[in-house]
Amino acid sequence: MNEMSIESDYNVVGTAGRAITSRGRLVKVWKPAEGNSINNKYFCNRLSLDPYRRYGYSVCSGSYILKALEDEYVEIGVGPTRQNAISGVILGDIVSFSNLNEVIIHTAVVINVPVFIQRLTEQNIFETLMVWIKNGTRLECVQSLLITRCRDIHAPTMRYWRAR
Repeated sequence: MNEMSIESDYNVVGTAGRAITSRGRLVKVWKPAEGNSINNKYFCNRLSLDPYRRYGYSVCSGSYILKALEDEYVEIGVGPTRQNAISGVILGDIVSFSNLNEVIIHTAVVINVPVFIQRLTEQNIFETLMVWIKNGTRLECVQSLLITRCRDIHAPTMRYWRAR
């Protein structure tokens, strides 16, 4: 990793660096300073993909997290417009949220899938499917996908990923 001191978007100190995906592509990562509080040591992408626990860094959002997802996961669908994409999710899948420019700005982990998900309406799936999230320096929490999409993350495109 390049040891260049930076401040993240959340005004917490750390170092910028690079990591290599399983397919050999470089991604930008962020490693927190030792003095940061636990909530300032990682963000959503660390929680979703788990590189902080394993390697001590978080993959940066945007094109970097997209590379990591493309190389480490299989995309299983885009939503919410296609109901079959969301109805196929299982525990452990990743949900990515993109802005109008299709830049990934947030990720979450599916931790509870409703029984008989294929029979539910898309709205009911969003209300009952639970994800594990961390927004910025806030605490980790569990929310319905509907709350995450509408209240916390104002992102029109959701994509679903499964570990290879």
